[in-house]
Amino acid sequence: MDPPKTYGLKLLGGFRIWRDPRTAIRFRSKKAQALLGYLSLRPEQSCTRSEATALLWGDRSEEQARHSLRQCLLSLGQVASGPDAPLVIADRERLRLNLDAVGVDVHDFERLAADERISSLEKAVGLYEGELLSGLDLKGDEFERWLAGERVRLQELAGDTLAKLGSLQAECGDIEGAIETGQRLVALDPLREEGHRELMGLLDRAGRRSGALKQFQICADMLRREFDAEPEPETLRLYSEIRERTPEAESGDGAPPTESETPPPVSPSPGPAVGPPSREMHDRSIVIDADFMSRAVAWVRRTFLRLLRWTIAAVVILLLGTILVWYFGLRGPERLTEVATEARMAFPLPQQPSIVVLPFEDLSDDPMGQQFAIAVTEGITMALSVVSDMFVIAHNSTLAYEGKPVKIQQVAEELGVRYVLQGSVQKVEDEIRVNTQLINALTGVYEWAQNYDREITDIFEVQDEITLNVITALQVELTEGEQDQVSLAHGTDNLEAWILAGDGLHHLRRATQADNAQARQLYLHATRLDPAYPGAWDGLAWTHLLDARFGWSDSRLTSLVRAEELARRALDLGPDRPRTFALLGSIHLLKGAHEQAVDYAQKAVSLSPNGAEVRAVLALILSYAGEPERSVFLLKKAMRLSPYYPIWYVWNLGRAYRLLGRYGEAIAALENSLGVDPNSITPRIELLHAQVESGRLIQARAQGREVLRIDPNFSTSEWLAGLPYKDQSSAELEAKNLRRAGLPE
Repeated sequence: MDPPKTYGLKLLGGFRIWRDPRTAIRFRSKKAQALLGYLSLRPEQSCTRSEATALLWGDRSEEQARHSLRQCLLSLGQVASGPDAPLVIADRERLRLNLDAVGVDVHDFERLAADERISSLEKAVGLYEGELLSGLDLKGDEFERWLAGERVRLQELAGDTLAKLGSLQAECGDIEGAIETGQRLVALDPLREEGHRELMGLLDRAGRRSGALKQFQICADMLRREFDAEPEPETLRLYSEIRERTPEAESGDGAPPTESETPPPVSPSPGPAVGPPSREMHDRSIVIDADFMSRAVAWVRRTFLRLLRWTIAAVVILLLGTILVWYFGLRGPERLTEVATEARMAFPLPQQPSIVVLPFEDLSDDPMGQQFAIAVTEGITMALSVVSDMFVIAHNSTLAYEGKPVKIQQVAEELGVRYVLQGSVQKVEDEIRVNTQLINALTGVYEWAQNYDREITDIFEVQDEITLNVITALQVELTEGEQDQVSLAHGTDNLEAWILAGDGLHHLRRATQADNAQARQLYLHATRLDPAYPGAWDGLAWTHLLDARFGWSDSRLTSLVRAEELARRALDLGPDRPRTFALLGSIHLLKGAHEQAVDYAQKAVSLSPNGAEVRAVLALILSYAGEPERSVFLLKKAMRLSPYYPIWYVWNLGRAYRLLGRYGEAIAALENSLGVDPNSITPRIELLHAQVESGRLIQARAQGREVLRIDPNFSTSEWLAGLPYKDQSSAELEAKNLRRAGLPE
């Protein structure tokens, strides 16, 4: 006897999975259901990863499809109670259903159907509760072809099993059981004429002549309706034999057949008339004529009702068509009441499709719902940012609209974009509902909208779908590399690690010592949850880099070495992450390897053409590497991509202006930035340099006093230790500026 299975899997008549003792498991991922069904019916219950991706994600690139397969396997892993009893065993190349843990109804059905015992056949037909994976509707030609073929095969096997069972029951004298089996057979496969014929014979054998004749009429009507054909000669002969048999021969009780027991013939049997008709023939002709009249009246009535229904339906369709033509032709598709205009836009409209992803609204009662909604918004923005033929506003510039009622045309005009993507996220336990709309702000038309009801573990797949739907709606053609990067933007399958890393990034961007320490803890937690998550490792590396840059640790050198170790680990796990290359560029800048620093940062920009942050990092590196003019150009581009840019963009722009001798522009930019964070030293130091070099020594000394107010222990030598100028004369000039402004050594 086989050992009991941990899981039961039902595929016939619908999908159901349970864990012993037959406790149903909620399992709504359709792709995962399809994968389990496919594996169950494959030879040896296994397939390659390529076969699975071609079957279920054939419309996606290879990397996107493999990513979706990983998500699917993750959702299956959520169902399993532990690593000792997985539903699917997967390695680098193949997937296999774990038959040691999973019992499948199709396997039992096929095994029992091959048996010759009545008890086994009865169990087999009991297992066939309906077609394979009934109700599962997935788009995809490959899957649909496979599923249709398997459904036909299993239905035919069920029909053969019923036919075999009926024959054995009849041989054993169980006529009523055989009749019941025959009725199940014709219900399963009404087009199987042999089944109708067998059932007619069984009913006749049981003395139910009227039932046999009625079954013939059912068969004949079905054939005319479906094929415009008459029954086979063998069926007609059986019908004639039953119909012509005398009542005495039928039942032995001498009871004459009633009118209802005498169906009309399908076609009269030809033959010469011999002698005058007998009284019996005369009486029978009266019965037949009466029946003919009854059927004729019924036919007329049915025809009239059909014509009436068709007429009503035609009128309804005509009215509906008129309404729809008016609605879409005159009224047009759904649109905003107010639209944006290029004349009112704060920035010139880019030539390529331009878009902003507004913060998704959190509709959850879950306290983690807000963080989840932010992570979804940033995930979609990051994925869109890798597309070179688009213009995508940076996520941090949308935070000004978070939690506020906004007008689409106002957002478009303030940010200078044509398209706005907005949506909402509702998280309820292990399920999510995501609603999205893409709006053309210049026309007010909703270009695309979609609702997603999924398991929470499918959120990465939902992000991919939203991103690809937006790209498709904007008619943007992806390059091969961009196709890969779009689906890999999130970099992890672990939902909690992904949310923690997103929260860590918000702390990291504030660039204070306290926020940096908080970010480090969040990233550390994320690495424990998913050690293969590159985003968690490069975020952790950034925290050590900031320690090295601003002197927040006991040893700048130790922090810098640790930052590079972590960055290399992130790069091994995610070779195409823009932020990791920007990180490596920043590390090499502090190491004094300026050419390598520029190369790494330029690689980051090439991987994320719409990445405002990586452009700003490259600009920072160039300002220290002796190319301030390029630095200004890149910072202006970064500010356009992120109109509500981080304040450190301004600090670096002020430095680049100063290095170019454009002191007035440097001072104006830096003075405007002081009010954002009055207790920040960096903008005051940059402003002080511009004032000293432009001859405004009194104002520079005032800034020096403010620096000492903020940090009484400020040291010129300590500050200069973190400056990575390629040209040492620039560093020497800054040292001289600080001394002239009255700051201590």
